[in-house]
Amino acid sequence: MMYFYQAALSPQISAECRFQLSCSNFSKQSISRFGLLKGVALSADRIMKCNRVAMIDARPGDYDVNFRMFDTPSKYHIHR
Repeated sequence: MMYFYQAALSPQISAECRFQLSCSNFSKQSISRFGLLKGVALSADRIMKCNRVAMIDARPGDYDVNFRMFDTPSKYHIHR
């Protein structure tokens, strides 16, 4: 389903993602890395942050020169 969204719907809906790793790629990587339950939870959290208000909390090192925030699934891995 994610592949269908990326190929058919995403180009029609959004002009540009605010994140360095697009939300759909973030979702695919999160589900692959953490499993379905945690991956979907992380994906939902990411989608909730996909707006201009979320940029308020960004620090200078959190985004690239095009003002896209860096956010990868590895950021959410807890090392033990």
